[in-house]
Amino acid sequence: MAVEHVNALTKRWLATAGSDSRVLSALGVWPLLAFLAVAAYDNRDAKLADERLDKVPQDQRGWEWAYLKQQSRGGLFTLYGHTSVVRSVGFSPDGARIVTGSFDRTARVWNVADGRELLRLNGHTNQIFSVAFSLNGRRIVTGSRDRDGDPLAIDPELTRKWLVSFLKDEVVRRRGFKKGLVGLSGGVDSALTAFLAAAALGKDNVIGVRMPYRTSSPDSLVHAQLVIDTLGIQSLTVDISDAVDGLLKQVGNPDPHRIGNIMARARMIVLFDLSAKHQALPLGTSNKSERLLGYFTWHGDDAPPVNPLGDLFKTQVWQLAKFLGVPDVIVSKPASADLIEGQTDEGDFGISYAEADAILNWLLSGYNPASLVARGFDADKVELVRKRLAGTHWKRKLPTVALLSSTGIGESYLRPVDY
Repeated sequence: MAVEHVNALTKRWLATAGSDSRVLSALGVWPLLAFLAVAAYDNRDAKLADERLDKVPQDQRGWEWAYLKQQSRGGLFTLYGHTSVVRSVGFSPDGARIVTGSFDRTARVWNVADGRELLRLNGHTNQIFSVAFSLNGRRIVTGSRDRDGDPLAIDPELTRKWLVSFLKDEVVRRRGFKKGLVGLSGGVDSALTAFLAAAALGKDNVIGVRMPYRTSSPDSLVHAQLVIDTLGIQSLTVDISDAVDGLLKQVGNPDPHRIGNIMARARMIVLFDLSAKHQALPLGTSNKSERLLGYFTWHGDDAPPVNPLGDLFKTQVWQLAKFLGVPDVIVSKPASADLIEGQTDEGDFGISYAEADAILNWLLSGYNPASLVARGFDADKVELVRKRLAGTHWKRKLPTVALLSSTGIGESYLRPVDY
């Protein structure tokens, strides 16, 4: 594939997506665009959208799957050498060289003409998330998280800007709403979503909804109201006790797990009904840790169509919440689903969020459990996290559909925005 063609495709993608490539690159989202230039993922699936690539020959249309260690197909580059996921790709100004940055803590420079490795850059002690050539092509800059030794450290101001921009784009531009709805539980996740929504949409366009059950902690209501008062947003309170108890009376023999699921789904009924009433889009509050560990109710608290927190680990939510000024009484209290008195998330998990997030991060980065134990992690906790991650994958997917055609929704029929 000619470099000029690759660059043209990338520019067209950016123009269509309306994205700020500087922000995308800084947050590690750029690889989605970089894949248009080079298939450079090791043991990770990547899809190429034919809807944007009208110059791809007809016999190469449909969905192309490419791997780093697979033979070259359809004109895509195949580069050999990295031992982990490639997260960033950049072209030299003259288009003659490619630089790639990987989770294997190396950056490599390749010759465009034949895919030959020209240079290998070592020295980082953590994953490389961004790479770029200087304007004259004589220097390369690489970005990693080894500055402070914490791979989960975030740039809070940059993250705030990106998430505010994300909400403006997804709520207003793409879906045509002016207002957002946030179910306020009194916890840090929903508080952070409300703070971000107020910054993105304006405080007059955010509605905070308190949805207590009769056994809910009084502090939950107080802390939810504290967020409402701090931001000056509109508010509603809808007690779900009668609805939940009425259903429980009909189905009978309730247990705590089922009661919790019914409560979560009842709250979504409230939010989506209020969405229709107020023409306001429900906004998600589930963080990445909860989603990866399966600690949410399917078609319940993870149901809202736009979620600014879904790629933030819980420890990162705390970082950002402190930066944005979420009241300390909310940030510092133990995370809890507030279903049973004294219940905490970490008590349910049997592991702290700090430990779970660190393990999840390495597992998602391609490291196996044995390598984590070698790094000093407790073997039982690694296995606990691995089992929860593997055993709850179904909760993070759309319903499984039996495919009968080449246009299956969510499988073959996707748009670039679906990536």
